[in-house]
Amino acid sequence: MNAFVDGVRLLDEVEGEGTAERWTNMCAANGGIVLCTPWLYFIGFPKRGDERCLYVSYLYGTGKAVADFSVYILDTGLFDRVEFRKNFLKGDSAEGPFMYDGKFVRRLARILSRKEEA
Repeated sequence: MNAFVDGVRLLDEVEGEGTAERWTNMCAANGGIVLCTPWLYFIGFPKRGDERCLYVSYLYGTGKAVADFSVYILDTGLFDRVEFRKNFLKGDSAEGPFMYDGKFVRRLARILSRKEEA
């Protein structure tokens, strides 16, 4: 599985051809964070009206990769919270937005690491 390739393909299929490229460029140009790896495709930008919160506009990958990268983002000190449009703990049926602070994200990363080791 390559999350970057699959994530781009799915985003373009749902939102229209070229959407992934436009969103990636927009986020990168406006102080956002973009991560494209085989494990995670992550696009986020500072939330309007709350610049200490990173709003994740699109992501595709495993729950562990999302949690680990969220911990990394919070550890940079640039953001205090990460907000997702959908709850990555409960699957696609849960709507958002859901906001997670550092304590919760770190606990989630530990739980998912234990599950992966088992």
